[in-house]
Amino acid sequence: MERTDVKIPGLDLPLMSVSQTRGVVRRSEITDAPQRAETLDHYKVCRTGDIVFNKMSIRGGAMGLAKEDGLITYHYEVMRPRPEADPDYVVYLMKSDYFMQQMILRERGIGAGGAASVRTTEVPFKILRTIPVHAPERHQQQAISSFLDRETEQMDAMIAAQEDLVEGLKNRRFQAITEVINEVAAGLGDSPASHTPLKHAGRLQTGLTLGKSYPPDTPSYPYIRVANVQLGRLNLDEVKEIQVPESVAAQARLNYGDVLMTEGGDRAALGRGTVWRDEIPGALHQNHIFAFRPFSQLRPEYLAFVLESAPARIYFESTRRQTTNLSATSSTIALNFRFPMPSLAVQDRVISKIEETLDRMDRMIAAAQESVNLIRERRTAVITAAVTGRLDPATGIEHVTTALENA
Repeated sequence: MERTDVKIPGLDLPLMSVSQTRGVVRRSEITDAPQRAETLDHYKVCRTGDIVFNKMSIRGGAMGLAKEDGLITYHYEVMRPRPEADPDYVVYLMKSDYFMQQMILRERGIGAGGAASVRTTEVPFKILRTIPVHAPERHQQQAISSFLDRETEQMDAMIAAQEDLVEGLKNRRFQAITEVINEVAAGLGDSPASHTPLKHAGRLQTGLTLGKSYPPDTPSYPYIRVANVQLGRLNLDEVKEIQVPESVAAQARLNYGDVLMTEGGDRAALGRGTVWRDEIPGALHQNHIFAFRPFSQLRPEYLAFVLESAPARIYFESTRRQTTNLSATSSTIALNFRFPMPSLAVQDRVISKIEETLDRMDRMIAAAQESVNLIRERRTAVITAAVTGRLDPATGIEHVTTALENA
């Protein structure tokens, strides 16, 4: 591979971007936001067949093969395969688990190497070129990439089917919750519930702002991020830690029964709520997560369901602030959200009714998502085995050792 860094002022080419799932595509296919730069004269040129990757997010799979000529920002590196290299093979190689692990060992940046304080990492071409790789003859590379095209196409179709199932179940879940909450607003056997501003039903706590530096002996605490707050549940597979003084930690510590609300990120997730049940004692929360602490007349589980319903989604969608890539709300907007708050007895009935309805759906969603995870793991394993010489593309049979280990 050779690095190219060509700029041609005045060249009329489309602005490109690198998607983690779609590779190198026109920026207009990903976002309708206007470009930030007034001129593209300082942008790099990528040509058909070049491999483009984002130095700051290559570990997340932000790389791909350019299918047309285009312009890219300075965040991207452009590599041009030599005649003896098959471009498709190189892309598979760079997305393999072997290659990713080698990058982790070499990456540089703030807190590189997996430290708790990681903010950004950068892996430029001069680092990638030091990674030893399995490089058979070009015709063998083409055989491997063709084999992987067939295998990954099948697995991607299976993933898409499971993801469609999950999406359909989530829509049914949303409709079921909305129907019950609308019944509460209409009365649900009693008089219609009054619509109460959230600020009258509890206290909202803002979280930690990242990026501040403290002495090395400062205590470390686990903290909850937007990525940890999912639809109706918490994902605590990866919980990061942060060093802050106790006085700072005390202002962002989570209590049992807090309702976690997302302040920023994906517009579809804005303002969604999940109940914290002290899964990690002493955990803190980031400033992009609000922790709402209900007063005694409000059940946290009831509020979490309200925040998943259509009235809440419409409210946060219509009041959001939009930046180039993110949506956001504010504590003021969140506290002004009005919702039906019936008696505790009615709230308990609502909670029981919704939980009974959602139990089977949630188990089906979890099973489908687990299937997706397993297929993705298998996809990565097959790619890694093929590009390290451990798998014969003619037979699909894996060997015990890799070509790299035999070298």
